Amino acid sequence: MLTEYAQYKDYFRQLAADHVAINDFVFGGSDRIISRRNSKINYPCLWLTTPTEVRKPDGHKMYDTLIVILTNVRQDHEEEDEVSEQMKVIANDIYLRLKEDANKGLFNFGYSDVALQPKFRAGSENDTGWSIDCDITFGDGDCYDPEKFRA
Repeated sequence: MLTEYAQYKDYFRQLAADHVAINDFVFGGSDRIISRRNSKINYPCLWLTTPTEVRKPDGHKMYDTLIVILTNVRQDHEEEDEVSEQMKVIANDIYLRLKEDANKGLFNFGYSDVALQPKFRAGSENDTGWSIDCDITFGDGDCYDPEKFRA
C-alpha cells in the first residue's frame, strides 16, 4: 500500500512509463507544463497536477487527483477530434488501471466520484486531451510524535 507522498508521485511516473502509448510524465502545476512546452514534451504526456491533500479522521490522506492525458495538435479541427478520441482511450486505460491497482490494495479509490472530461485547446495553445478527476486515499495513519516538539 502507498503510504507516502513520494510513493504517490512515483506510482504515476511508473504508470506513465508502463503504458505503451504514453511518452512523457510531468508532475506539478500548470507552470511546469507550460515551461516544458517551451522546451520539449514527448506527446502523449501524462500530467499529474499537484493534488490537494485532505486529512481523514483516521489519519489517512486523500488526494484530490487530477490526471491529464495530453497531446499536441495543429490548428486543425478534424485532427483535434481524432486525437481527442485517442486521448480518451488512453484516459480510460489509466482509469481501469487505477481500479485494478486499488483492487490489489495499493490504495483506496473513490469509484463513484471519478470524472473523465475533455480538455480542448484554448487560445494559441495546441494541447488537447482528457482529464481524470478522482480521489485516491492511502497511508498508514499519521500519529502525533511528541519528540518533534520542545514542549
